[in-house]
Amino acid sequence: MQTLKSWAARTATVAGLCLSAALPATAQTVYQVPAMSDFSGPFSSIMPMMAGGREAVATWWNAEVGAKMGVKIEVKSYDTRYDAAQTASLWPGVLATKPLVGLSAGGPDTAALQQRLPTDKVVMISGSAANGSGWRPNQWVLTPRPTFVHEITGFIEWYQKTKTPGRPVKVAMFTTEASPSFADMAKGVSAYAKASPNLVNLVEMVFVDVQPTDVTLQLRRVLNAGAEVILVPTNIQQAVAVKRAMQALGKNVPIVHGLQNSPGMLQKLVGSMAAMEGDYEVHGGVITSEEDTEAKRFYDLLVPGTA
Repeated sequence: MQTLKSWAARTATVAGLCLSAALPATAQTVYQVPAMSDFSGPFSSIMPMMAGGREAVATWWNAEVGAKMGVKIEVKSYDTRYDAAQTASLWPGVLATKPLVGLSAGGPDTAALQQRLPTDKVVMISGSAANGSGWRPNQWVLTPRPTFVHEITGFIEWYQKTKTPGRPVKVAMFTTEASPSFADMAKGVSAYAKASPNLVNLVEMVFVDVQPTDVTLQLRRVLNAGAEVILVPTNIQQAVAVKRAMQALGKNVPIVHGLQNSPGMLQKLVGSMAAMEGDYEVHGGVITSEEDTEAKRFYDLLVPGTA
């Protein structure tokens, strides 16, 4: 939970910094920050925590920064259901509030808005990792994290070096073509495997439904083919389906999760944190662990704002 809140905190903090640079000091000027959200789609289970992180940063920023500038920001959530068409349909109403900065939940927002934002003069801060489609000139979507593929391949290189030195590691990946972000991951990891045969052997790119009910047959197939690591960097539903299939098969091959389907969240759905033993979470971001770090101190500062 801390990781998800720190993700929201990081992106909301960037939004505050953008506002600090853009806004004049006036007597209590209020600006609305639209927050693209998913309260009824594939990420609805983690959205309350992400929204809480956003609100906590806004509360902190208003007290510590905005008050000195005569500026207050108000975060308003828009439920896009993690759907590009819904984001596009909501955008005219969002623009009517005259925002300077907005918060993106992920790939569908980028797909729907990235070509519009330069004209609309709105900077969008993405809480998700970047996509290959976002690497274009004059983009007004700022992404603190690298691409999903950078995050995944960074893990693959670490795992190969530390666990299977001298030979490529055999991996399989579960994803879907129904989401622009997840399809982009598949293309990137496939291209990386083709270019790096000395590091990774891609056993299979397994395409399943966005919210699959059972993937036991697919998992058995890739395990029988020798997969040593199962990549599921997509959503919670796919991660849970793969974990339950692993349990049903009585296997304990490591599963690699993304920030948005972290073991801390999944353990509530699969029984306990002990069920996640041996799995990994991978992302290019700051983790607020129990150690006394700058990130942890900032997280602790925000906690009262999430009550």
